[in-house]
Amino acid sequence: MVTVADLAEDDETAAELLALAIEQAEDLNHTEVQEIGMHRFDPARHFTAMSTRSC
Repeated sequence: MVTVADLAEDDETAAELLALAIEQAEDLNHTEVQEIGMHRFDPARHFTAMSTRSC
């Protein structure tokens, strides 16, 4: 489930799409969302990537 507002859309349409996305998010499985987030944004992997970058 993905909601994307085209940049050409007016503010009212974008607001309606945002409201729809919020309603859809209420039905998500919170544990599954957290697992996906931890997999995509693994803190250890992120730290390693950031610490090997030059300033």
